[in-house]
Amino acid sequence: MHFIPNRLILLVIVIVSSLTNIQANELENKGLYTSKFVPYGYEINRLEFIGNKDFNDAELSTKVKSRPTNIGLLHSLMLMYYEEGEKNRHTPKLAMETIEKNIQWFENERRVFDEKVVLEDLKSLESHYKNNGYHQSEVNYEIFPDSTTQENVLAFYIKEGERYTISTVTYLGLDSIDQEVKNKINNVITDHNGDYYSEQTIESEYNQVTSTLENNGFLYIKSSKPIIYIDDEAKTDSIVIEYNLGKRKKIGEIEIVDVRNDQPAVSYNMRKMQLTFETGDYYSKIDELQSRINFLSLGVFENASISYFSDSTTSDSIVNVKVSLVYNNQQDWEVSPFVNRTVFNETTNAGIEAGYGHKNVFGAAQKFRLYGKIFARDISRFIGSGNSTNEYQNLLEYEYQAGIKFDQPYVFSLWNWNVGAGTNPQYSVRNILNNFTLNTFSWPFTFQLRLPYYTIINSIYVDLNFESEKPSGLDNIFNNDTTLTSDIAQALIIYSSLQDYDKFITLATMSFRAVGDKRDNPINPTKGYYLNTSVEFPIADVLSNYVRTQIKIYNYFSLSSQLTTAFKITAGHIFLNFNSEYYVPFDRQFFAGGANSVRGWISRNLRYQPKEDSVFKANNLYEFLENFVGSTSLIESSLEFRYKFKRPEYFSEFLADQIESLGLVAFADIGNSYDWLVNDNRSDTKSSNFFSTLAVSIGAGIRYFTPVGPLRLDFATPIYDPNGNETPFRNVRIHVGLGHTF
Repeated sequence: MHFIPNRLILLVIVIVSSLTNIQANELENKGLYTSKFVPYGYEINRLEFIGNKDFNDAELSTKVKSRPTNIGLLHSLMLMYYEEGEKNRHTPKLAMETIEKNIQWFENERRVFDEKVVLEDLKSLESHYKNNGYHQSEVNYEIFPDSTTQENVLAFYIKEGERYTISTVTYLGLDSIDQEVKNKINNVITDHNGDYYSEQTIESEYNQVTSTLENNGFLYIKSSKPIIYIDDEAKTDSIVIEYNLGKRKKIGEIEIVDVRNDQPAVSYNMRKMQLTFETGDYYSKIDELQSRINFLSLGVFENASISYFSDSTTSDSIVNVKVSLVYNNQQDWEVSPFVNRTVFNETTNAGIEAGYGHKNVFGAAQKFRLYGKIFARDISRFIGSGNSTNEYQNLLEYEYQAGIKFDQPYVFSLWNWNVGAGTNPQYSVRNILNNFTLNTFSWPFTFQLRLPYYTIINSIYVDLNFESEKPSGLDNIFNNDTTLTSDIAQALIIYSSLQDYDKFITLATMSFRAVGDKRDNPINPTKGYYLNTSVEFPIADVLSNYVRTQIKIYNYFSLSSQLTTAFKITAGHIFLNFNSEYYVPFDRQFFAGGANSVRGWISRNLRYQPKEDSVFKANNLYEFLENFVGSTSLIESSLEFRYKFKRPEYFSEFLADQIESLGLVAFADIGNSYDWLVNDNRSDTKSSNFFSTLAVSIGAGIRYFTPVGPLRLDFATPIYDPNGNETPFRNVRIHVGLGHTF
């Protein structure tokens, strides 16, 4: 055993200490500024990039870990009070000590020079430039004091050099593949000769080629990452990518294994129908993924895995498949509060539901649910009405529902895609006011065609809707209004027609809906889109004889890890025969204004009226019509900037959790509804003046993120009212909701 002499240990300590002192002395000799609140190093007040031409500072800053100090609002206030206290010699010592202690809470907002981190930053910047063809680039750094601002500046000096171009991109190992697959690969390969070298572009094409092979039978692909050969004389790059494909595989035997966990089994035929491949097909990674999605969408399985294996009895071009399905609990009894949104007008409702459900009631993944609900409708309208003198705005509408839901996930196949069906017979009583209620029995049938996940449209729905709706208590509305005029009576045609109708069925329609959902997160999306377009039309000669069309488009763009831009556009129109009796169910009418619409207006109170009868408006029932009779047309659009707070490092864990759950939103809304359903003929609103009559509002809001969606509090004010009733910035509307506006 060897012992290290104590003198040698002492010598090493002295040498290390001297090197450290040289580093500290070198920085000190630079005249860097120090701070009482940063006693452990030199603060970085500013970050600069010098010499960069093809990449801006914002882009380069994402490639380095060094950051300048970023002092928040509270920190700034503390520093201001401390500086003022230092100037006043009468400031109590205890007060100064308290402020100083509070300032130290925010020490993690300050960034200190760390040579190890900066050296890593140099490597990162050099790598970024070389990965984009700047093979002779050079990057250095310096930290120095700026006497004009009294700040320490960390500067990265960049010498970009000449950018190399691509001479050739060669794929090796693809000569033996079938011509059919070759043609598909040629469709994703482009000629890069003369293009500037970009690692990202080459990687993207490499991934597309690999994906094409994986979806055309090549299960066991091995490949090299792109290898670059640099020619410094010609200033060009040659890229070589080599594949080892193995045999092209076809699907052999398919075995489906259940891990039932004491749950009833789903029939074999239903399980097999979820597979998008069969024996004899070439292996496809997309088919594998789509099959797993199909299994999980049934709601019966908590996990679905697919594995491949070969055996000595089969050809080396055949691979057998094992599908393992893990069952979850299939029955539930439930009594719970809920918050949801209506399908058509997207109003927020809250109440209590009791029910029993079964996910596999007849052994083929059929879902059955028996339920009863009591809930308040459009709660954000009630909360946001404040001290309004309008009794109909202060009114809390409530509804009772009882029904049965039944879903059959597979009925038949169409173009190799599964078609499912469902039905939901339901009876509801909607109480509005003065014992005025709408009693509705509905029996819809829905057929869903589920498309592959990679298509623009994910699902197509065909709905058959049958309703019997009868009002009760409408006479109370007439009898309690002593100022009822013929104009008001005519305005109530939409409800009086319903009351006088003597047939049982009041609505019989068919609708087509196409839905595309490519959001990265349906609760809190940061990128992707949502598309929903529909048309509903009558299939029988009954009172509700209309055609309704609507389209919704939502787009989301991530600007940073904290900031998201969200954009919405919604448009709809109802075609009616105004020369005969008609009725449009309340939920199919268009309303504007409110928590999920143009937020500068109260819910349902925004509409364009090119002509306004003062006598009509003065009637006692005008406010009832304003809140319970919608329009035939709608145009809306919104732009939101959504900011989610980072998790702070300088607070307790509980407080940090709360701050991380908070977000801020700034928004602008534009829109209006047209052709109010209070007349027996169309108003003089013209399509040519739709866009000149759009109302505009702006606002801001607070979000608190929960597992079921963000709790929302919005403040909005009108800035343009085409009717001239709202003064810009005079009124502030408050809206409460669960989930983002869109």
